[in-house]
Amino acid sequence: MYKPFSGAEILPIPDDVQAMYDWAASKGVKWPKIYYPVRFPPGYIGTIAIDAIGPNETVVSAPNDSLLTTKVAYNSELKSIFEAHPDLFSEDAPSYDDVVIGTFMIYEKAKGLSSSWGPFIAYQPKDPCNTQDWSSEELKELQDEDLIYDSEKSLENHINLWKQWKSVLEKYPEKFTAEMLDYKDFTWVIRLIGTRTFGKFAPYSTFFPVGELLNHDNVETYYIYLSPEEKADASQRYSGIIDDEDHDTGMYEKNPTIELGNEGLAVANFLVNGADNETIFEKIKEKCVDLDKDELEAYKKKRTYRPPNMDLTESSNKEIRQVTGPNESYEKGAEVYMSYGRNSNRQLLSVYGFSLKYNRFNYAAVKTSVKSMLENPDLASEMEMEEFSADILVQFKLKEKVLCNSLVGTLRKLWFKYGQPIKGFFKPVVLDMELRILAHAQGILLGSLNNFPTTYEEDLELLNKDLPLRKMFAVLYRSQVKEIIRNQIEYLNAALRFVTEYSMTKDISSSVRAAVNDDERIERALKDYIDEFRE
Repeated sequence: MYKPFSGAEILPIPDDVQAMYDWAASKGVKWPKIYYPVRFPPGYIGTIAIDAIGPNETVVSAPNDSLLTTKVAYNSELKSIFEAHPDLFSEDAPSYDDVVIGTFMIYEKAKGLSSSWGPFIAYQPKDPCNTQDWSSEELKELQDEDLIYDSEKSLENHINLWKQWKSVLEKYPEKFTAEMLDYKDFTWVIRLIGTRTFGKFAPYSTFFPVGELLNHDNVETYYIYLSPEEKADASQRYSGIIDDEDHDTGMYEKNPTIELGNEGLAVANFLVNGADNETIFEKIKEKCVDLDKDELEAYKKKRTYRPPNMDLTESSNKEIRQVTGPNESYEKGAEVYMSYGRNSNRQLLSVYGFSLKYNRFNYAAVKTSVKSMLENPDLASEMEMEEFSADILVQFKLKEKVLCNSLVGTLRKLWFKYGQPIKGFFKPVVLDMELRILAHAQGILLGSLNNFPTTYEEDLELLNKDLPLRKMFAVLYRSQVKEIIRNQIEYLNAALRFVTEYSMTKDISSSVRAAVNDDERIERALKDYIDEFRE
């Protein structure tokens, strides 16, 4: 149940928004229980419930023929231009959706209200932005060199795309004037597409009139494409989602990392410790190869998941809807949200230019070198090969609520000694070594935490001040990263208590009690780690 938002200010409807509303209503779009624009503290604009909205209730619905999609744009009077330049405008082109929809919108915008899409285009935000549009000083506030580098590199790619796009459309002066091909307008429309279109659960990348007004939060309110007579079923969106794993896309890295995988760790360990144990190494490596295959398949399945029986075949008889979740409702006066996807604050900043005060999909990306993870760094030279060095970086994704077993497991595989049980390469079998591993993991995380220019406590103090929005989003982001690392250090402390107790008693239940001291949060965080001792 979402409660009324204290301090929300209902604003008059501007003329351009009212014109869009009239246009949308004429197209059959319906939004009976929400109002826009509303200013919410500390100053962003969103949508409010003007009546109670219950579970499984439609918030906004829009008929298929009211949607501005890639297909609509491609099959417009610009189709001959698109077909003449497949390197830029075909489905195989990397920026297909952006440049096809963007070209169409700029063309239609130039027509003004004579365009059938005129009122919809005219009301769009004039300055949509993400971190590519932040100043260098604003970017520094993120305290994340990869996120900064990604923003700079993405902006460079954006400029190159504009130059390519402009050089093509300059060949058609009868349709595109120099003013229409201006960098500012191109950036405006690309930012709109990036921040306001829907796509994963629709037939095409899609502008959803009125539906695009809802801000993002970690809510169950979702969108779905179906026939008017069909009942929306939340399980069609959430049946395959059972964890807090994010669906972030990859980023450009200032200091690139590699995925070692189980096999890579086996090879690295053998180079340092293997010597005359090639037979044992081959047994370990064989199992590692199978594990890597299983993990890759599981990853692909998660990333490509689509709910069963979801029919995204386009039809003029269908509509797109925003629907509240089965356990979700909004009181009158509450801000109405929807989920843009399973995005961490890192991804939200990169794509939309904002971060959330609480985000269940957050993580801290911690990098460290292979050398720093060795029990004896003096042996790092043993790993030197033509395409591999112990100085190469590995990244770990630390989540908020669960111990980072990947970090502990990586150390275990690097520290494994031939002569120990083979199981000890994969599981916490050698307990005195496990204690040293857990302490070493703490040291890596403490080093990462100490590298930030400000402390977690200093960030919290800043958040109590009246900050500009971009700085507030940056401080929210970096403080939450630090909080996650602090949590991980706490979880490792509890794991140390557990292993210490378990090494004496060999009793898992009593060791858990001694480690977590009735703290359910800690117990949940250690569950997967402790389960390894049961196997």
